Amino acid sequence: MAKTCVTESSARRQRWIENGLLEMMLIHKYEDITVTDLCAHLELSRRSFYRYFRDLEDVLESLLDHAFQDMAIPDRLLGIPEMQRNFEYWYQHRQLLEALERSSMMDKLLEFTRRYTSALSIHQHLAPDDLGMDIRREAGLFAASGSVALAIAWYQDGFRKTPEQMARIAYRLLVQPILKKA
Repeated sequence: MAKTCVTESSARRQRWIENGLLEMMLIHKYEDITVTDLCAHLELSRRSFYRYFRDLEDVLESLLDHAFQDMAIPDRLLGIPEMQRNFEYWYQHRQLLEALERSSMMDKLLEFTRRYTSALSIHQHLAPDDLGMDIRREAGLFAASGSVALAIAWYQDGFRKTPEQMARIAYRLLVQPILKKA
């Protein structure tokens, strides 16, 4: 993961490097980009790059990490309004989806979803108590991963539905069945 920044200006610089990678991924596949390419694109010295990141994978991980932080996933049950904000977020950040798809890396997004959902307590609100913590945790992972998978499919379909329509679909498919008592 990216090195911890102690100043606001360092954090901005780190995000600037992440955005530079995103810009490059809109044109080139991730696998074809090197640290040297990214530094040339940003007119940044390699020494400065390594002050913030270990390697290119570190930049990508940090970019995705910040995307999930910016999305502000609540640690409680998602209702339709929260899901709608989630779909609005992905629509506003469709360049990230485009860049990941260009490099055949949508699985990376799902991996991050699982990682973030595992750290949240959303599962405590999802399933009936008699199912036990393990099942509830899996239900939370299922709902969050399913929501991101729907956002990916929505992107791939050209965003033909509104965020509100997608939120209703996601709620009906992913949350409502989990909430029903067994």
